[in-house]
Amino acid sequence: MLKFINLVVYKDGNNTIKFHSVIHHVVILSMYPFDRQFLRTITPARIWNLLHVAISHLLARFFGMVTLHGKPPALSIEPTNHCNLRCPQCPTGERSLTRPAGFMEPALFRQIIDDTHRELLFLLLYFQGEPFLHSSLCEMIRYARDHNIYTATSTNGHFLRDEAAAQAVVDSGLNVLIVSLDGPDQESYAHYRQGGKLEMVLDGIQRLMAARDAAGSTMKVYLQCLVFRHIEHRLDEIRHIADELGIDRLLLKSAQIYEHTPDIASWLPENSRYRRYTDTNGQLTLQGDFTRGCSKLWTSPVVTFDGQVVPCCFDKDADHASGTVTDTIPFTRIWNSDNNLAFRQRLVQNRMDIPMCRNCTEGVRIFRGS
Repeated sequence: MLKFINLVVYKDGNNTIKFHSVIHHVVILSMYPFDRQFLRTITPARIWNLLHVAISHLLARFFGMVTLHGKPPALSIEPTNHCNLRCPQCPTGERSLTRPAGFMEPALFRQIIDDTHRELLFLLLYFQGEPFLHSSLCEMIRYARDHNIYTATSTNGHFLRDEAAAQAVVDSGLNVLIVSLDGPDQESYAHYRQGGKLEMVLDGIQRLMAARDAAGSTMKVYLQCLVFRHIEHRLDEIRHIADELGIDRLLLKSAQIYEHTPDIASWLPENSRYRRYTDTNGQLTLQGDFTRGCSKLWTSPVVTFDGQVVPCCFDKDADHASGTVTDTIPFTRIWNSDNNLAFRQRLVQNRMDIPMCRNCTEGVRIFRGS
């Protein structure tokens, strides 16, 4: 997608020439399939900014220069880190986050959008937690869409409880809704989505699709399945569910696993196609092409519910926050702060010296075709 910017040429570690689109090379946008509505959000200012960011990232990757030009073209904002489920392999679900739990103030959200919207191509309203627990989520989506930002969010699907809730999502102007569904029946689903009810999720999706179709909305609905060992042999059943619901696309995603997990082998799929790791006596090693740098630090930071700016979506506890957005401290000042530059410098010098980076998907393919 978006292969109209296709001019980056570089040498990799084997000194072979590769061609990559700038967007695929440096922007989190390549994580999810996008539709033609994305093209309507592109402006000269956003493309100009994207080129500046791309050049900054390439200079860092190949020459160790961490000076930053431009603003992030993609941003994740956390409406809340509360969640209704208790999923293992999720810090929120395990209740192991060390930072406080709370809800983002709508005024803080508007401030961040006001500061970034001229350059921002993509907004993901999700980090930790269940976004639909925030009572103002649809108003936040509408505010971003009123600024012509392509906007997505992710949900466990338990809060599309009635026609009014489904209609509110459609009316918000949301571009993409990603619904997690990790099993074709209640037993397999609840093995990971502990506390969840599959029937409630399926009913909610049906309501949403009906509301979308009745309104003639262009919103896309994706079903996302984390492929664990206990369901890898049941993917055809999940494909059938997606077809029956009229889902726009099924995303089969390899799962993040933590080394403290008891009985790691019981979670890892046998099929290497859906594995993110190799397992050597409980020692997990990511399968992928590790690079000197990391595009996420240049393209897709995260803002937590209380305004902390963290480098990427793998900093679950905001251990590497470079500052906090307040009434008097805008996002842009933190983005260009010495703290942020210092962390980029540390990563460029030795990415594997940072614990969270050793379990990062940079250079790792995490989605497989359905």
